[in-house]
Amino acid sequence: MRTYAIRFVSRYRYSSAVESGLHLARLLPMRRDDQTIRAAQLNIDPQPARVGTSADFFGASQSWFRLDAPHTELSIEMTAEVLVSRHPNLLGTQVAWADIAPAARCTLDLGPGSPAHFLAPSPATMADPAIVSFAQTRFDASPGLLEAAGAFAKAIRAQLTYDPQATGVHTTATEAFAIKAGVCQDFAHIFIAGCRALGLPARYVSGYLRTDPPPGQPKLEGADAMHAWASVWAGDGVGWVDFDPTNGCQVLDDHIVVAVGRDYTDTAPVLGAVMGSGDQEHQVAVDVTELS
Repeated sequence: MRTYAIRFVSRYRYSSAVESGLHLARLLPMRRDDQTIRAAQLNIDPQPARVGTSADFFGASQSWFRLDAPHTELSIEMTAEVLVSRHPNLLGTQVAWADIAPAARCTLDLGPGSPAHFLAPSPATMADPAIVSFAQTRFDASPGLLEAAGAFAKAIRAQLTYDPQATGVHTTATEAFAIKAGVCQDFAHIFIAGCRALGLPARYVSGYLRTDPPPGQPKLEGADAMHAWASVWAGDGVGWVDFDPTNGCQVLDDHIVVAVGRDYTDTAPVLGAVMGSGDQEHQVAVDVTELS
């Protein structure tokens, strides 16, 4: 069990004044059984003309806001205090991954947590033969879902280089796997693509990652920006189990969930449309500090 203070800042600077803008932000930590939100706040500068907040289909908090006055800068700041209590799902070791696909196909549940929403590939998570073979090899080596998924996450970590310059938000799993490089979004998409190709429901997770590791432990990749990882469904008795292929590990108390979806497009931190012309600069800063 850990308590974190989180600060996320996204700043846009425009080369010429923007007349108006409409934006959607998914930045507030998710309320879940394993996450308690003690405080959370979204600050926007300049002051929006209108603001609204709602939950998306999968339970994430999304805030939309409209700016009507001309502006050359936009700052979005999220601060929160979150208690995380997450433990290894050891029951997953007793689940044969070969039994998951038929169970998922037969489910009658269509709620937000249903595996039915996460079986089909999306454009970003289509698996080519190279990804299918890569995933199949790891899963064939172990009948247990948790062990096989963990091995798959570690294999992705070993095969790919973390390189923020190699890919963009529209890069697909196939493209990233071909160049063996990318960021957390790409690592997660490859994990999802491989799982779904084998009939295993897998979903995309966005959130924050502890900035400074405990003494003696290495810093995790992706800790200085919004992070992404993936979940695989382990049946009705176990539910969803999270893995971080960027760091080759199972997700525990170092990760704070913001949103889940079929791929990045369901969880994009900030979306928007502005009326204006010219170039823009964008900077993001994230700080996740454990409170004693």
